[in-house]
Amino acid sequence: MFQSRAMPKVIGLFALSIFLITSLVLLSVYHKEILHIILPIARNLSHHRFSFLIPLCMIAASSVPPLAGQDPISIVVGAVWGLNVGFCTVVCGIFLGESIAFLGYRYFLEEKAQEFRSRHQEHYGTFVKILEEGSYPLIWLIRLSFLPTHFTTVFFATIPQVSYVGWSIAFWFSCFKYLVPVYAGVCLAANTSTPANVIGIVLSGVITVGTFLLIVYRYQKLKEYQPPIARPASRSTELNALESQQSESEQNEYTYEYDRAARERDHLLSSKFA
Repeated sequence: MFQSRAMPKVIGLFALSIFLITSLVLLSVYHKEILHIILPIARNLSHHRFSFLIPLCMIAASSVPPLAGQDPISIVVGAVWGLNVGFCTVVCGIFLGESIAFLGYRYFLEEKAQEFRSRHQEHYGTFVKILEEGSYPLIWLIRLSFLPTHFTTVFFATIPQVSYVGWSIAFWFSCFKYLVPVYAGVCLAANTSTPANVIGIVLSGVITVGTFLLIVYRYQKLKEYQPPIARPASRSTELNALESQQSESEQNEYTYEYDRAARERDHLLSSKFA
């Protein structure tokens, strides 16, 4: 069973995922007002050579904790730079930012990583065990879900069993989920609607809920399992063990004395007949 102190953390994580989904929905509802303000500025920038590097750096920066806001930027990138360039820009920016976060916490921010472990010490070992059992397919599912990468990337970085190469493979195999905000921006710029956006959001939501339930299930199972506790030996057992040790010690002493006497006898006999 969950301990009472665990529920606020789990609920907060799930609430943040719901907040991200709600933000995407609100952006789709009020897209005209948002685009009316942002698009003219972004289009002026898009006329310059290598202008896509500007949103790429912005997305990379927003992917490093505690900064945020990569989803709205991804929508604007899709609206201005199109699907192909926009998707590549978003994916490369997110990968660059999260790689900085992963490698930074793994090799350069050891105190921050230790602080992260201490903050979640009560359940850290259990989640590590779940991750070890699920291995990289579970990392891939977590990457596909709406679980905030500001938390999951740092969490993966604090686990020595998760290599940077393995994390990178899971990232690239799940990067197609970033098509959703980019394609939403393309549709918003064209003032068209398509069921593909809704399908993508619903699919990501289903994956998020499924991954969340899987983690909760494994967490409960590991918490319910209690390894058998070795009971202290009784007084009689301790006395028997002590007597056995004493008997063995006495037997070794007798054997040593017998061997020494035999060696002295052989020495005397050999010197007598010499």
